[in-house]
Order: sequence, then C-alpha cells, then structure tokens
Amino acid sequence: MGNYDFEIKQGIKLAKTVYWKSSSNRTYTLTGWSAKMQMRRTFDDNVIVELSSDNGKIVITPDLGKIVINMTDSETSALNHKDFPCVYDLELTNSTGDVVKRLLEGTIKLSREATKWVMIIL
Repeated sequence: MGNYDFEIKQGIKLAKTVYWKSSSNRTYTLTGWSAKMQMRRTFDDNVIVELSSDNGKIVITPDLGKIVINMTDSETSALNHKDFPCVYDLELTNSTGDVVKRLLEGTIKLSREATKWVMIIL
C-alpha cells in the first residue's frame, strides 16, 4: 500500500493513472479485479464522491496492471470547496470478493476554479 496525496483542479478533467506493481517492479495482472475509491471530508463523514469500476469512473487495463481514475470537467467543477481537503483510499477486490487490497490512501486538495464558463445555445 502506498500513500499518495494529490490535487484536483476544479473545472478540469481528472485522469490519474496508477499501476499495481510488486516490490520487484513486476506488474500484477488485474483480470477479474474491481476497484473502488471514496472521498470523505474525514474518515467518519459521509461520502463526497465514489468512483468505481462499476460506475465507469475507474477503468482497469488488466494485462498492464493499470488503473485510471476519471472525473469529467463538469464533475470536478461541481465539487464543493468546503469538502476539501479530504481523505480517500483506493481499494481493489478480486472476482470472488474474498481478497481486498488497499492500493493507495492519502489526502486530496481542491484547486478552486476562478474562471467560469457559460454555454450559450442559439
């Protein structure tokens, strides 16, 4: 398990790529694994955002051991700055559900958006 703190830029697409590798730098195959990540203000607060392979916000490329965490620009724009910084963890579960691995954990800061776009449809 690793500790990784990062920042979300409000109004900008988020695409964080993570690889699950052994201590000898060997990539694990993720066939049959699913992923889930939750963000909370504190560990005991309600979930602010849940990203998962089930809801399409986490994409796994099994043969590469690759995990991509995604949020659209409109989703990051909708984040409430009062919820940040927040805590998160990223967990993987095997196909039978009997093995859960916490791959990452840490804190997330929000870089607030000053420029707001308004779409005008004619």
